Amino acid sequence: YQADIEAVNGIMGEEDVEVTVVYRPINYTLTVRFTSVTDGKQAADPMKLQLKSGDSYVIFVPKTEGYTSLVDQVTGKMPSRDREIKIYVPHATT
Repeated sequence: YQADIEAVNGIMGEEDVEVTVVYRPINYTLTVRFTSVTDGKQAADPMKLQLKSGDSYVIFVPKTEGYTSLVDQVTGKMPSRDREIKIYVPHATT
């Protein structure tokens, strides 16, 4: 979470003082890249999502002509930081 006020400071007088600090969740970026096992080139456009820490995600691996994937989906929970996942896909055999 991120506070809308970095610090509350001042000199306390004789009157009560009330300060409201609002905390908002931080969005992090999840990037999933699809990379060829053979040549390391991009096999499909990367997917990017904006998620909050603790959010669950399910990314379905796209069908890409000329490639086959060993997994159908990637699942997990978003950490409190940006995350990048690489899915390595082999060329399809005929």
